[in-house]
Amino acid sequence: YKVQLAQKEAQLKNLQSQMNPHFLFNTLQLISWKAYEYEAYPVCDMISSLSYMLQTDLYSNENKVYTLRDEMEYIKQYTLIIRCKYNNKIAIHTSIPEHLLDCIIPKLIIQPFLENSINHGLAPKPTPGVVSISVEQCDQDLLCIIEDDGVGIDNKVLQNIRSLDSPATYGKNYGFTITSQLSFGTRVELRIPYQTSIASKENTND
Repeated sequence: YKVQLAQKEAQLKNLQSQMNPHFLFNTLQLISWKAYEYEAYPVCDMISSLSYMLQTDLYSNENKVYTLRDEMEYIKQYTLIIRCKYNNKIAIHTSIPEHLLDCIIPKLIIQPFLENSINHGLAPKPTPGVVSISVEQCDQDLLCIIEDDGVGIDNKVLQNIRSLDSPATYGKNYGFTITSQLSFGTRVELRIPYQTSIASKENTND
């Protein structure tokens, strides 16, 4: 997971240096209009979701406050594309208390785990599957859980994943843990500090 996150960041920076965003979004808008002319409304929805995701990726600002609400909106758009891609074979459920949505989190920290759960856990499954995302407050921490009922991870592979260092963005007490059982699914627990946008602004003013 750590390697994939690093690769995704490198690919994003490479795209930012090569891509003309205005041309890209104008082209997507043109494609959407054409799809609308043919009443291909699901295609229009997919293009709209893709445009939102690309804007979030390409116009990233390291100093911008990014909240759990932003992350879930990104995941919402991603979910629309996944539903079309897998013809509703994969369901994505979320359970997040409203008062936690304004918490500050690292940008796009949940979505890569969700993507791995879909690609490696649910996509190979011959029957429909479900992945759930839940977030709860545990004292001064946020606990994010991504859990699926997919094919699971082989024990040797799981041991190799566990041998990797969890990203130490906030220190040794934070990061992610993975548990899995073949044919039953995988569970990822991601722990980060509880921090609100209000607290962030106060710290900035200090």
